[in-house]
Amino acid sequence: MTSYPIDDSEFAALKGKTVLITGVSTGIGRATVYLAHQYGANLIIGDVLEKEGQELAHELGELGTSFF
Repeated sequence: MTSYPIDDSEFAALKGKTVLITGVSTGIGRATVYLAHQYGANLIIGDVLEKEGQELAHELGELGTSFF
């Protein structure tokens, strides 16, 4: 598996911004959610797998996270 270095300065710009991410139950979508949440983004997340999406929203906490 190839890994890529992450430049923190690019992701620091997410702080306080609202980000819509779909396909959050697995894979790249889920990884993107964790990354954006880590850098302080307000998240709107969505997935066709409602139960898994709700569990992720609960895991992240109520602050700044909505699930559709």
